[in-house]
Amino acid sequence: MHPPDPAWTEILQTIFIGLQLAVLTAAAGFGWRQLAEAKELREERTRPFVVIDLDPARPTLFDLVVRNTGATIAREVRFKFDPALESTMEHASADRLKMFREGISTLPPGKEIRTLFDSGPARHSARLPDVYEVTITYRGRTGDRLYTETVDIDFGLYWNRMYVTVHDVHDLHKEIEGIHREIRKWTASYGGGLLHVTSQDIQRRIEDIERQMNEQAAPEDPSSQA
Repeated sequence: MHPPDPAWTEILQTIFIGLQLAVLTAAAGFGWRQLAEAKELREERTRPFVVIDLDPARPTLFDLVVRNTGATIAREVRFKFDPALESTMEHASADRLKMFREGISTLPPGKEIRTLFDSGPARHSARLPDVYEVTITYRGRTGDRLYTETVDIDFGLYWNRMYVTVHDVHDLHKEIEGIHREIRKWTASYGGGLLHVTSQDIQRRIEDIERQMNEQAAPEDPSSQA
């Protein structure tokens, strides 16, 4: 004789239990992914992040800048260049700079190390490579994880650029010094060497300077070169 068929209630109960297990498994997997993503995001926010880049801070001159843009200290920072880093300035060669020769033992968050690296015109004339691939390795605050970044230093990005010269307080200081030297020349021809300057003297001097500047700025007459 065949065993009796299971009751429909038992079949439904088995299906319901199976669905529950499937839902719990999916929920566990989703929770695990959420936990892993939260941990990764937290680590990204609290990790060091070391970068190296060019900064054309002055016309025709390049600074090389190493900076920790992360939130925590970086340790045992090392650099590897491909091809070997070259500069037309002797002091800036990789074997002369300790941070490239021996590395950086600690680089606090926000810390920047800047060095004058090369002259644009000299580098272009010397036909040195434009692009260097830099591999940066360093450890985090606890030293148990090794980070690796690969970045490009590309001088070619800055060739043929147009720029505007912005004058700052140092330029103003130079102008004031020049005006001071000019004023010291405004001595009267009488009075035993004492300074006697009237408003008319100042106005005449200003007019003389303006006239000299206009003469220097005026274009040459082509007929005068015949």
